[in-house]
Amino acid sequence: MNELGELEKRIADALERIRSGVEGLSSGSAEDMVAASEADALAEQLSLVTADLAEASEALAAERAAKAEVEAELDALKNAPSGSGNSDAVADAELRTLRASVQELQTANAELRRSALTGVTDPELINRSLAADLEAVQAARLAELRDLDAILKTLTPVIEERGNA
Repeated sequence: MNELGELEKRIADALERIRSGVEGLSSGSAEDMVAASEADALAEQLSLVTADLAEASEALAAERAAKAEVEAELDALKNAPSGSGNSDAVADAELRTLRASVQELQTANAELRRSALTGVTDPELINRSLAADLEAVQAARLAELRDLDAILKTLTPVIEERGNA
């Protein structure tokens, strides 16, 4: 976030320089006309970069939220009590999958941040980040299904016992 603040400050400084340059131009000479058109082009380019930065910041915030969700799931899996040895093996495999998904998500987010800082948005990076997010969500879903199966296995004997009583 500190880098984003620094980038915003640089953009604000550049806008101020452009404004002061545009205000200082006199409308009489041809050089001034060329400088004014260059200043307008720079101002337009700066506004586009600012819009890209805002879009990248929003994407980064969404990715951070997704990462936090996956990490919460990972912590829940780490702290969940396990039943049999087979359940432990399944849980370990899911944990490895979640860790790999989180690592991929972190890598994609880091590349997306670097891309946003340079002012260039790469659609491939966004696609990769979304694919990593999807993989993390799917891994979390599998972990939830395993938890539901464990709950059903625990409750089934209790329900059958009550039915026989």
